Amino acid sequence: MITDKADEDAEIYFVDMASWTVKYNGSTIEYTGGSWTDEEIEFMDEALHVLHQTAGDVTFLKEKDGTEMTYQRVGDSASNFTAWNGGDTHTFANGTFTGDTTWVLQTVFHEIGHNWDTENDNWDEFKALSSWTQTDKSGDADYSAGGNGGWFYKTDTGFVRDYAKTNPKEDFACTFAAYFMGKMGLPYLDGGTGTAAPDKLTFIDDFVTSIT
Repeated sequence: MITDKADEDAEIYFVDMASWTVKYNGSTIEYTGGSWTDEEIEFMDEALHVLHQTAGDVTFLKEKDGTEMTYQRVGDSASNFTAWNGGDTHTFANGTFTGDTTWVLQTVFHEIGHNWDTENDNWDEFKALSSWTQTDKSGDADYSAGGNGGWFYKTDTGFVRDYAKTNPKEDFACTFAAYFMGKMGLPYLDGGTGTAAPDKLTFIDDFVTSIT
């Protein structure tokens, strides 16, 4: 039992799941059960260590309001989604751990990045970097449609990977992950260079600096 926990500490929970169901875009996605291994938790700890060291405290290891984090382990599903952000509960499926350590770290950074997208004090400023809008721009040649949510973005702006073009939340989380992968000197995987959006990486750097 922890008897001397203080605000500068983070208490993180790793939970095995017998099964798990999530609703997404009107569909229900079912996952089989999964259990954490010691090696997987060590991978997670490596990512959390980088976030802790960079911020100089446990800010990124909790939600913005200080709520502690829970990490759930599930198995497989019919979808290609390998991880989910549910605020204070993040869920990681088998697909998170089928690649090498680099992919695990990138996935963890991505999901934690979602804790700081709309919660970011400068969220509107970030969206403006790609002129994200839900105004219908389908007839405007300067804009392209995002992947979901009725979002449009300025076509000539940069993204760290194609998945970032889904909507501004994914744009932020992808950029957040690319920034911390760069901090570790690791490549940014899955169709991105991690350097294709220097203005967004600068935004994340300024954000991290404001935290520290």
